[in-house]
Amino acid sequence: MAYLIRHEFVFESIMDEFVEKMPLALGISIIIKIAIFIPFRLYRSLWRYAGVYELVSVFLASAISNGILFAYVWFIRRLTPASIFVITGMIDVFFIGGSRFVYRLYRRLALGSVIKMDNIKRVLIYGAGDAGVMIAKEMELHPEMRYKPIAFLDDSDEKKGRKVNGIPVLGGIEDIADVVDSKSINEIIIAIPSAKPSVINNIYEKCAKTSCKVKILPSMSQLIDETITLQKIKDVDIEDLLGRAPVKVNLEEIAQYLGGKVVLVTGGGGSIGSELCRQIASFNPKKLLILDNYENNLYDILNELIRKYPEMDIIPIVANVREMQRLEPPFKQAVVD
Repeated sequence: MAYLIRHEFVFESIMDEFVEKMPLALGISIIIKIAIFIPFRLYRSLWRYAGVYELVSVFLASAISNGILFAYVWFIRRLTPASIFVITGMIDVFFIGGSRFVYRLYRRLALGSVIKMDNIKRVLIYGAGDAGVMIAKEMELHPEMRYKPIAFLDDSDEKKGRKVNGIPVLGGIEDIADVVDSKSINEIIIAIPSAKPSVINNIYEKCAKTSCKVKILPSMSQLIDETITLQKIKDVDIEDLLGRAPVKVNLEEIAQYLGGKVVLVTGGGGSIGSELCRQIASFNPKKLLILDNYENNLYDILNELIRKYPEMDIIPIVANVREMQRLEPPFKQAVVD
């Protein structure tokens, strides 16, 4: 093929002396190329993962092998015009590298065609950095996972309005709701493992206001091997928003402290107070007094605890902690009990 390209596809113009020497040149070329391709592991690479690394390996292996052949025919034995191996090097890269990318493209299209489009999860990735790009690539490499990266969001002004691996960066944190609606997003993945907890918290609050399921890539401290795959994506935990490990409590010691005691929880109808009431009720106190100045919240937690602990003595108190007269009776009753 290199001969035909060099002579503009006019076979008759190829000199007879080189035609006679071509079999020998071809044999030497095959031996040298196999000897070079083996150390570069070109016969061991997985075509489905063909990327820049494989292309660089093909280029280097081809350059070295054809460089050796070029030097051989130029300085030792003139079997062919030396320019033949310059052309051959380009052909090697085109066919050896191209075949891998063609297979990868075929596999992606073939797998994508057998997956029903109505089962595809349309994903918005928050973070167009290295982690976000790797997650998007993983989705494209594994269409059987039924994830389709639709767009990126990123607060970097440099990335907004551009494309990363063919996926558009449609804005920043203020654009979450609009992008979710306009692109029919089903799931949001927060892919900023190096971000501070306060930043993650802010992003999560915005994402949680949409109808999408929100998942997150763990922080770099949790990614022990620093590899980023779809399997590492998880639901958002309180640890992701706290930025620290949760405090481990000694439940046995707490049970001994609260068991058989009269316990008063102020603000017992709120989010923190109601959870305190649930936890305290599980430790079997003698009596549980729940105080709140908002009757509806107090009513909800009271009914919940009565259903779960029907034998427990639970006393609701509608009052404000600043009303001394309203607080005196419960405290006096607790002392008497």
